Amino acid sequence: MPTEAIRCPTCGAADPSRTDAAGLNTCAYCGVRYRIVHGTPTRVIDGGPAKPGVASGRPVLVAAAAVGVIALGAGVAVGLTRRPPASPPTPTPSPAVPAVVQPIATVPPADPPTSTPPATPEPVVVPATTPVAAPPLTARFELEHRRPAYGSTFYAIGWVTNTSGVTIDRPKITAVMRDAAGAEVGTAFGFAEADVLAAGERSPVSLLVMEPPPFATIDFELRPSAAHYIPPRVSGLRLEHAPPKSSDFGTKITGKIFNEGTEAARFVKILALSYDADGKLASVDSTYADGDSLAPGDSARFELSVSRTEAPIARHELQVSGSPLK
Repeated sequence: MPTEAIRCPTCGAADPSRTDAAGLNTCAYCGVRYRIVHGTPTRVIDGGPAKPGVASGRPVLVAAAAVGVIALGAGVAVGLTRRPPASPPTPTPSPAVPAVVQPIATVPPADPPTSTPPATPEPVVVPATTPVAAPPLTARFELEHRRPAYGSTFYAIGWVTNTSGVTIDRPKITAVMRDAAGAEVGTAFGFAEADVLAAGERSPVSLLVMEPPPFATIDFELRPSAAHYIPPRVSGLRLEHAPPKSSDFGTKITGKIFNEGTEAARFVKILALSYDADGKLASVDSTYADGDSLAPGDSARFELSVSRTEAPIARHELQVSGSPLK
């Protein structure tokens, strides 16, 4: 006789549980306890049977024990129909409690620090000025005597004058010798006695021309340069001399130098300028005082020879100078 499995009145699953001693079945799927009343599984509510086919407000699935008409008691006949087995119900998940989401305040990312470049200083605009042309540097040489030496050698004796408006260095004088046709045949050079020449100042020159070739004329060239350094001189030097004495080689002058200044002097130089009767410079001669230096309050001797000249010498002029020791 074909039968149909008993289905749980709550979940509708085919319940394989067995009836216990109290006549109750416990669903193996949902755990609901029920009793089979007249062939119908009936859920037990509060210890007593619930209404047939009703459990917790849900329809009761009736399990038929046999096909056909079966007397269920109390003269009630119930037609049983075969139903396909239902799949176990999917457990209904508990209602999800909505999560309380605490909004997180988002802070926009700060812009990366930017290094501020140093302010560029405003350029200082200096108006252009018209350059002032440097004054021309000029000097002049005047020949006053040609003093013979030996053979064709001679000295060109004269003065160099600074005709510039600024101080110039010790001038160099070049003697250029030419033949009758004006062609250059030889040169010689010399320097002024003074280390520097202020504007308008002049210095004696004794230029040696060694064994020159035959020449018709002689010219003198100068290319002066501005002075960038003026050598210091010691003050307080005084010269005393004895009367000049003539000799076979010229004139000799002797004397003493006194340092009446406050600093020591070195390279104490005595310069002798000899003039003819017309006042022209005929010879330039020099020597140095004895010793390496001359201390303040001290004195030193000197002896100077004046070269012989063709023109008779009318007078001598003596000058003394010295450099600081340090």
